[in-house]
Amino acid sequence: MVPRSIRHAKVIAGGTVFDPAAGLDCVRNIFIEAGKISEISDDRQALAAASDVFDATGLHIFPAFIDLHVHLREPGFEYKEDIESGSRAALAGGFGTILCMPNTNPVNDCAKITRYIIDRAKSVGLVNVSPIGAMTVGLEGEKLADYEGMLREGIVAISDDGRCIQDYNLAFDAFASAKELDLLVISHPEFFAKSAGGHINAGSVAKKLGLRGINRSAENDAIQRDLEIAERTGARLHLTHVSTMEGMELVRKAKSLGLCVTCEVTPHHLLLTEDDVERLSGNAKMNPPLRTKADRHALIAGINDGTVDAIATDHAPHAAAEKQGIEKSAFGVIGMENAFSVCMRLVDEGLVTLERLVELFTSGPAKVLRRDMAILKRGFPASLCIVDLKKEFQLSGKFESKSSNCPFIGCRVRGEIFAVII
Repeated sequence: MVPRSIRHAKVIAGGTVFDPAAGLDCVRNIFIEAGKISEISDDRQALAAASDVFDATGLHIFPAFIDLHVHLREPGFEYKEDIESGSRAALAGGFGTILCMPNTNPVNDCAKITRYIIDRAKSVGLVNVSPIGAMTVGLEGEKLADYEGMLREGIVAISDDGRCIQDYNLAFDAFASAKELDLLVISHPEFFAKSAGGHINAGSVAKKLGLRGINRSAENDAIQRDLEIAERTGARLHLTHVSTMEGMELVRKAKSLGLCVTCEVTPHHLLLTEDDVERLSGNAKMNPPLRTKADRHALIAGINDGTVDAIATDHAPHAAAEKQGIEKSAFGVIGMENAFSVCMRLVDEGLVTLERLVELFTSGPAKVLRRDMAILKRGFPASLCIVDLKKEFQLSGKFESKSSNCPFIGCRVRGEIFAVII
């Protein structure tokens, strides 16, 4: 379902205002003036005098969600997704702000492409799109990109995403340059020498299906390398889609030592394992791959002890022809439209509290970015996600995204995104 548009509402009345960062879990009215929250109260007199009131009785009101990791494919791969369809997908999932990776064609490695993405997103005007600039020219891992030029045009971080810099010295230079500019480094930790040619997690399922596996050391060793460089340079490091128990422990230890490191986990790594690969075929192929049950529980433990900072979707659209069978499929699945709803299973199973889940979609990613956003307070932008937590439904194969490579089609979920204000 596409959320209802209530952008012009001046009062959101009678909903349960739920924001752990603001210490709110109560029925209140949210008053909006000039796009900002002017008041959160139960003032009945003010409500009676108000116009353009949206009745949110029985619904929950959260800050609009933030996704730190999406692929919008534009420019260059618009047949998979473009900024407009990706923005619609984000809106459908309750996201108000999304960060888009630079693996476009041409690559977002210069000011011109950064400006194109920002201007295009503004013309679409649905959600806030924040570009991530490439770490190296063309994502080739040979020469650093123009960080200063892209920063002037509006990038919020740098990353070579799935083309992780392999050379230690070049990675060091990139981290050091990012430190000088106070730019966040977003790393997809992977050493290709240990993952090349692999399709799924190296384990019992790969052996059963006769598939070449991806060794967990490809991720773990790259995490260790990046943490070492972050310590040496003082750069801010964000590790994407941590999927192993060893990786989670490395982040936990780094945080205990005071390193400026954050990490994210994805809905698919939290809810699925390698045991789901045979059933889901190509829609279970992503990088890093689905791991073991022990890894899944380690990620959940990382959520509960505060090691994990955010849930990010790694929304990676592919055309249907690119997701045929495991061996021939491209890596990646879409996830923005149903991320919160599928993760509510963690709440229903008593594995994660609702408070913690909402933090991971709102204040957690805001802290990664060091931005005052995703909070329900007077004077802050009225970016709201209104959710019907009682609504249970089955995920269909219809999406706002141009692609449908989703591993959760057919699943029963809870928590429908009812309306969004950005």
